[in-house]
Amino acid sequence: MKKGVIGQAVLSASSFVKSRYLSWSTPWLAGMYVLAKQVSPDITPEEFWDTALKTSDECTNNDTGTYIGRLINPKRLIAELQAKE
Repeated sequence: MKKGVIGQAVLSASSFVKSRYLSWSTPWLAGMYVLAKQVSPDITPEEFWDTALKTSDECTNNDTGTYIGRLINPKRLIAELQAKE
């Protein structure tokens, strides 16, 4: 997994839990790429990654305010790709 985006994160209504496992985050990230390809068929992995980072959300620990990383925001990712088309 590339540094910069948290792929192994779980969000609930009240908390942010970081996991160390890639078992679900890798397929989830691949799914985001497939959705991006549906909107922008010629998108390269590099363009996808740049756009995913640009449209991602910053994540912090709710208790301490410590910066954790970034989490892909699917709605903003797809909206950004649609705006480019």
